[in-house]
Amino acid sequence: MEKDPPTIKKIIHDLKKDLSGLYEEREIDQMAAILFRHFTGWNRAEMVVRGEERAEDVLVEKISTAVEELKSFRPIQYIIGMTSFRDLELIVRPGVLIPRPETEELVGLVIAENSHLQLQEFSVLDIGTGSGCIAIALKKMFSYARVDALDISPEALGIAAGNAELNNTEVRFIELDILNEKASGTLPGYQLIVSNPPYVTGSERREMKANVTVYEPPEALFVPDDDPLLFYRAIGIFAIRHLVRPGNLYFEINERFGPEVKKMMLSLGFDRAEVIRDLSGKDRFVRAEAKHTMSDTSYWMVDKQLPRPTSAEAQGFHFA
Repeated sequence: MEKDPPTIKKIIHDLKKDLSGLYEEREIDQMAAILFRHFTGWNRAEMVVRGEERAEDVLVEKISTAVEELKSFRPIQYIIGMTSFRDLELIVRPGVLIPRPETEELVGLVIAENSHLQLQEFSVLDIGTGSGCIAIALKKMFSYARVDALDISPEALGIAAGNAELNNTEVRFIELDILNEKASGTLPGYQLIVSNPPYVTGSERREMKANVTVYEPPEALFVPDDDPLLFYRAIGIFAIRHLVRPGNLYFEINERFGPEVKKMMLSLGFDRAEVIRDLSGKDRFVRAEAKHTMSDTSYWMVDKQLPRPTSAEAQGFHFA
């Protein structure tokens, strides 16, 4: 006699039992809700209402496979291939960092402080775009802006381009190493520059969970212990040359280095720099303001033309 398929209620019970001890109870509840929403489209209320229904074999198999991956600490965002960021749905794969709530706060800060630009034409650059979350969210809010986004990874740029298309936004993606000063010098000027660069030191790695250290791209996370401000320095040097005055640079930062990043920005020539705390009360962002005019304004050519892709297959622009 064939065994009856389990009920929805039984699947949820077994899922929670299998993951118990590996994750916190609240996190397990969230995982169950995410998996059912992804595989069935149901919300939490529908999961309860349909609890006595027998599950189809395909759903049983999908949930079982996902649970096994969760037991090995694979991030649920990579399991379902999607994540939410503000009001966006984004594709995420192991080649890109999974967007964090702190980065949503960064975008919210940029939007709140620049809301007066909402109906104006201006230029924005997102450095180290990864999934494209920052650039796409800003383009959604500032529809008249020209938004460029760069990354060193062709794989990340391909995912980001797919996310821009998925969310009906026009963002220009550029393949470029921001640490290569000669290459970055080819870019035009921008009124706003935003970046969530790698900022976790190597020594902090051992304190992090396996779902991050094993699965997420290390090049998007870690910096050397002997030079933890590596990217802030390079981006600061780039920004002081490329910001159209008055212009602002926004960083997400390691909470350990707020004063150091602020001091560095002031030493590079910014007129003002401020450390801003996140909702948890941690030093998480730095805003640096460039107001005074430079003698060399050639970098401010905001209409400087860069090559555009010739087909939908183009995953970004390459600057050697």
